[in-house]
Amino acid sequence: MRKKILIISVILIVVLMSMVSCSAVSKFFSNSNTVNYQISVDDLEDVSIGSIVASNSVNSCARIVSYFNIGGSQHSVSGAGFIITADGYLITNRHVVVVYTKNALSSDYKLEKDSTYNYAKEPTEIRVVFADRTYVTATLCYYIDDAEELDLAILKLNPVTPTVYTSLQIDKTSTLYYGQSVFTFGNPEGIGLLFTTANIANPSMPLSSEARYESIMIDGNINHGNSGGVLLDNNSRVIGVVFARVEAKSGSSSTAYGIGCAIKSADLVDFIDGSGLKSSINYSIYNPGE
Repeated sequence: MRKKILIISVILIVVLMSMVSCSAVSKFFSNSNTVNYQISVDDLEDVSIGSIVASNSVNSCARIVSYFNIGGSQHSVSGAGFIITADGYLITNRHVVVVYTKNALSSDYKLEKDSTYNYAKEPTEIRVVFADRTYVTATLCYYIDDAEELDLAILKLNPVTPTVYTSLQIDKTSTLYYGQSVFTFGNPEGIGLLFTTANIANPSMPLSSEARYESIMIDGNINHGNSGGVLLDNNSRVIGVVFARVEAKSGSSSTAYGIGCAIKSADLVDFIDGSGLKSSINYSIYNPGE
């Protein structure tokens, strides 16, 4: 009799533990529009810094798809972006939301302006898709039409109903180090919003002798579609904006891979403040020195 009671007790304990475990996993990985992505040590015992950064920032990050009418045909460009204000101002790269053609009737385009492709084409529609797969259209508010300037753009979300968004704080004066752990959300090859961990390969480096700005170099898996993605530190603060990866030059037999480039947060702040929208964009800066 005692043996039967013991067996029944063990079975009940196993069932209860399974229910608790399934509940925690369901809470974190559910695809429901009402999912709560925030996690704590009560949900998962072995939470890494990356898990905490991801849970703190995922609701502020999104993939972006821009649609263009080029030569009578529809084309799309994919990238990523992140929210900086509660009312829905968002940062991405210029080349995610603006392309260049030879003239108004051209049927081909490039993502960057040059001496031949210098006619700017703005999108007919911009969709911002969040982790729960809901999307909101957005309006292109500001960019600088100069290939030598920062590859940045400011968007404003257009929700159907008034919405208060979760925004990210920008760290304006963060000191970066070789080997420092950093994190980013991107949309590689347009497949969806993915979280990537990386290390700083060089905290401040010009991409060429003619470059006006120095970039943060990272050793993460940066692919086409990561453009515009946020670069975060261990405190889930914005320290940069991913905009490119190092690639072998055309005609070269060498293979370059594994190095991404990000715009510094201090340059991002200067870009926002110089946009003429400063009075409208009530973003948060972490700057303990001021």
